[in-house]
Amino acid sequence: MYTQLRSVVIRRCAASMAFIMLLGGTVAAAVSQSDRKEAAKYNDQGVDYYEAGMYEEAVASYECATELDPENADAFYGLGMAYLKQKDYRKAFENFEEALFIEPDYPDAHYAMGVIYPLIFKDKKDKAVEHFKKYLKLRPGASDREKVEEWIDRLPGLDFIGNEAHDPDAALQFGKYASGSVNRIVSRLAGRWKPA
Repeated sequence: MYTQLRSVVIRRCAASMAFIMLLGGTVAAAVSQSDRKEAAKYNDQGVDYYEAGMYEEAVASYECATELDPENADAFYGLGMAYLKQKDYRKAFENFEEALFIEPDYPDAHYAMGVIYPLIFKDKKDKAVEHFKKYLKLRPGASDREKVEEWIDRLPGLDFIGNEAHDPDAALQFGKYASGSVNRIVSRLAGRWKPA
């Protein structure tokens, strides 16, 4: 079923891209209003797939959204979230980074970077702390403020070695917290949330 769904999503995306090319446009050119609307549909579809636990389908939908609208920070963020759920941390990192390039003050992308840095860059926990601090600055009333502040304090002292840590209990807690946070922030995608 996945192959069939992915096929449909890719065909629809390819048809939209072919139409753009037929009109003489390129992805690098200004994105038209109709492309933005089509990208928003794919982004919403990605959110639905993500919430249903269909992460591969979510990736396909978000990829279409980013192709149609390469300035859609939400789509890159959603793509990063889907990759994070699939434990493809490098691709998740790249997409969160792209979301922040487009929208430097994207609170949830900063939060996600705080989560992902210790997972792929064992020696750059300071970068994770920077992103968590930026998240709290951008969202001062965050409901998870205390937990994030706790991780800002504890993260530099954790000694990650491979997927384990010198302090296994703390690393396990961080892993569980990070995983739960992924689910908490996904519902904010595609305009389904109002900033605090």
